[in-house]
Amino acid sequence: MPRSFLTKHGRRVILEVNLALVRDEDGTPMHYQSIARNITARVEETERLKTTVADLAVRASTDALT
Repeated sequence: MPRSFLTKHGRRVILEVNLALVRDEDGTPMHYQSIARNITARVEETERLKTTVADLAVRASTDALT
């Protein structure tokens, strides 16, 4: 699940975070392990493409004379 964070400079960063509980041989919880991936560029590009598609749909369904 993507999470949005603000850097100390006020920039928005979107991270995909995975968290897993690590257990020992007996099944006793030892600690958590996490991996975070910066997906900001991918999310921003997806939003830009959605806006472009919506704009193109309006243009395609609108008569140039009206």
